Amino acid sequence: MAITRKLAGSALALLLLPTAGADADACRDCAPRALLEVASVQAKAEDVLRVPVRLHDAPGTPLGPERGPGAGISGLAFRLRFAPSAAVREARVLPAREAGRAAPVFEAAPRTGDGISYLVVLAPGDAAGARPGAAETVAVLELTLEPRQARGQRIELRLDPLLTTLSNAAGTLTETVASGHLRLQDGVIEVD
Repeated sequence: MAITRKLAGSALALLLLPTAGADADACRDCAPRALLEVASVQAKAEDVLRVPVRLHDAPGTPLGPERGPGAGISGLAFRLRFAPSAAVREARVLPAREAGRAAPVFEAAPRTGDGISYLVVLAPGDAAGARPGAAETVAVLELTLEPRQARGQRIELRLDPLLTTLSNAAGTLTETVASGHLRLQDGVIEVD
């Protein structure tokens, strides 16, 4: 009898697990999320483009000025892929000062085979997302397209959800796609 109750309890638990997981996913969709977006632009193939990457902080997420000292968005990391990658000849992230932002503590933007990565650590007091809900430019991409792009071609600018993170200065609080506190919006270049 005791074995039967244990088996019945285990079977009931297994039946309820998928439901609990589905409720957790549904709840994640309801959670406040910051948005990191790459702008979409139109350009001629020979143009040098400046494409903003904007952050829309959301109240109620782990990071932000409303959370108090030490919870400001002081770190940002992302990887952006170009598709097709051969369509972009040169890519760089404008240094913070050149883009009109305060000088960071650390900034790096290595080019990868199919895109570019960006890592920035902001100085205390220069945290991003100071106005939750408002769009704030956190990076500016400078892209040079290959000149032989066909009119009407679309070049996708895809943020990698696994390598995109917002954090506080200590790195103890983060917002990621996996945690449910960050949404990503990819951009597109449409060739005129």
